[in-house]
Amino acid sequence: MSATEITRIGKDQATSSTAQLLRVRGLNVSLGRGHGVPILHDVDLDVAAGEIVGLIGETGSGKTTLARAILGLVPVRSGSVTLADTQLSSLRENKLRAFRRTGQIQYVFQDPLRSLDPDLPVRDIVGEGLAVRGVSRAERADAVRAALEQVGLDPALADRTPGQISGGQRQRVSIARALVMRPRLLICDEPVSALDVSNRNHILQLLADLRDELGVGVIVISHDLGALASITDSIAVLYHGRLVEYGSTKDVFTAPRHTYTRLLIASVPSINAATSIDAERRRELRDQVARETGMVE
Repeated sequence: MSATEITRIGKDQATSSTAQLLRVRGLNVSLGRGHGVPILHDVDLDVAAGEIVGLIGETGSGKTTLARAILGLVPVRSGSVTLADTQLSSLRENKLRAFRRTGQIQYVFQDPLRSLDPDLPVRDIVGEGLAVRGVSRAERADAVRAALEQVGLDPALADRTPGQISGGQRQRVSIARALVMRPRLLICDEPVSALDVSNRNHILQLLADLRDELGVGVIVISHDLGALASITDSIAVLYHGRLVEYGSTKDVFTAPRHTYTRLLIASVPSINAATSIDAERRRELRDQVARETGMVE
């Protein structure tokens, strides 16, 4: 069975037309000069309002490139990206810039210490998007306070800079900065990879709460399948730029169809201790993945 066929099977199982928000179809992306190096191959993805989709894959699998293509930050060679009734992949320059100012899609970066301006107080960081939009100072202050409270932070932190708060608080500030724009789709790139276990659990629970309370669609990018087991509704597995598995979280964990997915699940004892594997068996599974996808690692 080819990688493309595997992708189609998984897509059909996971797709629902109910309250569909994001629709990615046949997405191909190449980066570099000329025709470039192919990064994504015929990727399909759906996100409904009020749904958390976990985008899983190892480093270099194309997860961040897919997120950037959705945002319009990298050129799409072919395929389409549609948010509600707007085909984002067809927007150019001024129209794309105008869409971004609406704040309908917001991105939460992996490292909040690097993505937050170290010299600005939290109130200015969170309210920056509203300032660009022309919202008055008084309205911004109210919105910033509400956003900080929404992510579980004391509004008194608004006077501090990123270096004066903890890592978990910085990540909540990043999420507040996104939420203050009232997005329809939230993309979180490795939002817990730099946090300790306690803060990791708090941030993951926060994302689940926001899904339930606001009905926002969420894509959580991660290489850690175990971290997303309890909060995602669907799982999409990328391998070398190909979507090799896509379905409900329950189906993916209990009946994975692709060898690479089975390898990921079996490598996380906290998910399924009975199927945890040793290094030799892991190498065997990786060789099988390479054969099935026609790629040699």
